[in-house]
Amino acid sequence: MVNRNSLLISILITLLIVLFGTQSYAEFKKTKIAVLDFELRGDTFKTQDMGGIVAEWFTTALVQDGRFQVVERAMLKKLIDEQKLGMTGLIDESSSAQLGKLLGVKTIISGSVLQFQNTIEVNARIINVSTGSIVAAENLRSKTSENLKDSIESLTSKIVKNFPLTGYVVKKRGDTVLIDLGATSGLQIGMEFIVFKEGNVIKHPKTGEVVEVEQIRTGLIKIADFSANTATADIIEVEPKQEIRYGQLVQSVRQKESQTEEKTEPAMEKQESIVKKEPSAEEEKPQKESPKPTSEKESSGYLRSEFLPGERDNLAAGGQGPSLLPLPTGTFMMGSNKFSEKPVHFVKIDRQIFFMVTEVTFEEYEKFCIDTNSPFPNDSGWGGKDRPVINVSYHDAQAYAKWLTKQTGITYRLPSETEWEWAAGAGTGTTYTWGNNFKPDMANCKTCNSIGTATQTLPTRSFAANKFGFHDMPGNVWEWVEDCWVENYINASEDQSPRKVTGKCSNFTIRGGAWNSPERQISTTSRLGISADTKSNYIGFRLVKDSAAPLQTNEPAPGNLPTTLQQ
Repeated sequence: MVNRNSLLISILITLLIVLFGTQSYAEFKKTKIAVLDFELRGDTFKTQDMGGIVAEWFTTALVQDGRFQVVERAMLKKLIDEQKLGMTGLIDESSSAQLGKLLGVKTIISGSVLQFQNTIEVNARIINVSTGSIVAAENLRSKTSENLKDSIESLTSKIVKNFPLTGYVVKKRGDTVLIDLGATSGLQIGMEFIVFKEGNVIKHPKTGEVVEVEQIRTGLIKIADFSANTATADIIEVEPKQEIRYGQLVQSVRQKESQTEEKTEPAMEKQESIVKKEPSAEEEKPQKESPKPTSEKESSGYLRSEFLPGERDNLAAGGQGPSLLPLPTGTFMMGSNKFSEKPVHFVKIDRQIFFMVTEVTFEEYEKFCIDTNSPFPNDSGWGGKDRPVINVSYHDAQAYAKWLTKQTGITYRLPSETEWEWAAGAGTGTTYTWGNNFKPDMANCKTCNSIGTATQTLPTRSFAANKFGFHDMPGNVWEWVEDCWVENYINASEDQSPRKVTGKCSNFTIRGGAWNSPERQISTTSRLGISADTKSNYIGFRLVKDSAAPLQTNEPAPGNLPTTLQQ
């Protein structure tokens, strides 16, 4: 009888383990989130509930992904109405924390739908409810509302990348493991997963509720092969005094950039040695790996991947700002023996700032235009999107910088001449970004193309980056800098400060040459002065992010003495 009771108890315990164990696994693998109605902005929408419809599409796409437990929208609306919280737009820290506690979620997806003429832009934000901060943002643009639903599904797939895949080790054999994730979970060959084991259970001192389970890292695995629902992974790292075992948790590691970017962009941690290294004869050899594209289609895709290298700040209006890389500190000799570049003088860059990887593009500038109701600049019939924005004055560049500052809470500004030249030369001290000798097909300028004469701008990143990781410093478009124009470097700045003059600036400085410039004007030291009011199809700009600078940008008053470019 005792043996029979023991057998029944064992069977019961086994059933309980299966039932509750399976439920526990499911709860760990599904991330609970809430999707708020999207805020409508811009022109009048034909469908007034478009914000709710977009949220519904997001909800459906997230549920279909299989990794998310999405709060049912009727329940969400009821709770928000009861608590008198906002159903749309950004939420502040206190309301997000309150909403997260009521819903039992740690993450909320919110955003906006902007309509301007025939263009619809959807911005989605992932909000951490405990801090009220935007931890990630994605956006898309559609010319018509007819394919908007398909675009939302595409945007959802981008958002999903911000959430790690989680699963379990279901089998271990030698140096490989089998995990319970496969093609249906979005796995790819080469993906890496951190492996954890569960440690202490942390309970609330008063309620006894489990608030956290300690996770102890045991190792790292890389996906070698997968089927629909499982995957085989190689063990590539085991933590000291730990062991990867059956039943341990796995969580995906988000890759920083695509393999293409890793090959073409320099690693920032290695740049300090690059800066101090003298240019070698090897650097003077033709760079066969970076020929100029032979067509616009090729140039749009050349060196491009889904993500730009560097970091991007989230915008309060939705989406993200331009990509930036840190500008290494160092010293260099600025100028040359040309009249306007004399005398050569010592400059020290000793304060960390972030420099835009490319010139500001039409796509990036148009966000500012939509948000501020500013006029769209003329693209001269060449097309916008990823081409550098043109026909923008010094005042336009300053207005965009002030807008980015307001959007991010961090100072954005035009670079000083010293910062620009240091970034362009990338610590090499050579005449051009690639060496001392001019080479064709290294930039977009009038005489740069070996198969013809340039007649317009090219998309940004049509050529390889320099050693600091910055694209298109020479050619494509001249770039506004902060400095007043002075015809030489007598009494010029020897640090990062822009050059000012007593009274009003009559003109401001532009750097780098453009698509219509001869080769002599795309050197790292080339400079010209021009009226602040000038808008031309050969002038654009890029900015720097300076967290140490005050949040107010004071624009010097321009004068009335225009200067034309001498080609």
